[in-house]
Amino acid sequence: MKGAKERFKVKEISLDLIDRPEDPDRMHLGDNEVDELAASIKERGLLQPITVAERNGRYEIVYGDRRFLAHKVLGLDKIACVIREYDENEIAVDRAVENLQRVDLTVLEEAMVYQRMMDKGGLDDGKIGKLVGKSGGVVKRKRHLLRMPRNFQEALHSGRVSPSVAEYLMGVGEESHRDYLLEMAVEHGVTLIVARGWVDDWKRSQREIISGNVGGVRDVGVYEEKAIYVSCDICGGPENLNNIKRISACKGCFKIIVKTLRGED
Repeated sequence: MKGAKERFKVKEISLDLIDRPEDPDRMHLGDNEVDELAASIKERGLLQPITVAERNGRYEIVYGDRRFLAHKVLGLDKIACVIREYDENEIAVDRAVENLQRVDLTVLEEAMVYQRMMDKGGLDDGKIGKLVGKSGGVVKRKRHLLRMPRNFQEALHSGRVSPSVAEYLMGVGEESHRDYLLEMAVEHGVTLIVARGWVDDWKRSQREIISGNVGGVRDVGVYEEKAIYVSCDICGGPENLNNIKRISACKGCFKIIVKTLRGED
């Protein structure tokens, strides 16, 4: 990698000769984000060239994709580029490390970066961890989020559930019930304690069903009503959904009520 950074030059290149990454690590790049950057470049100019690798007379973006798109929005013909010699592994690793430095990267996008470093960069979890300052176990756990069903990945990407809650809900082997619990988690923003209670209740009911089928203590119907717990907005603790009390309040007043009850200034 060090050698790649020593072999470079800077020049302005036509946008028509530059190719975007075939497999970007960002799942969605908002128009507003690019428009804001375009406005900044129009006002102050390009503060940092993009980095590209030469490929058969054309150039592949290693990092600086947003700056490239902003130039297109502005209708510019050329952009300043740092041209470096890279092999495929170096491109994958450098691009991944640059993306991980973004503060707005979602947990699923982070997982995609790690997977790309493994698939394209030839690194294992331990080596990836050393590059990004995390343990190999943390990297592996993040990558495993990509094995979850699509609806779980979407909830993770949007930040509507935490990785720990999603991981625990995956312990439910019945797909329809697992999806139902995910919907409840998204709607109520449950804590890990609540999610653990849901999953433990489901596992307990499955054991009771099996025991009933083989002459156990009692029969439990598949459609028997189960206790559903959600997080209390005030203390964060679990509470049976049937016992939840609700009031009608606007967003601002609700925040004031919560702060008052929690004793916050």
